[in-house]
Amino acid sequence: MSLLQPLCDALGISLNELFSGEHISAEEYKGKAEENISKLFKEKQLANYKPVKYVFSICANATLFVAVTELAVGLIGIFFNSTILEVMLINVSYG
Repeated sequence: MSLLQPLCDALGISLNELFSGEHISAEEYKGKAEENISKLFKEKQLANYKPVKYVFSICANATLFVAVTELAVGLIGIFFNSTILEVMLINVSYG
């Protein structure tokens, strides 16, 4: 990072020109500066959302697991009498 400004000085360009990858006229300078700042801000925001996505993914997977378990218990309940099903449900809840 500390070499970016000396590099720009040696090349005769601004930091904005280096980051945008093109020559910027005086009229375009302010717009490009705002555009580059906006891009950096959006990238920072996206990086902050990664932990939130991870938590939502865990919640979705847990919900799917519960739904599949309930479906399995329901199907098992069709084939067994209610007394056996109650014992199975108690075992699952404590397991």
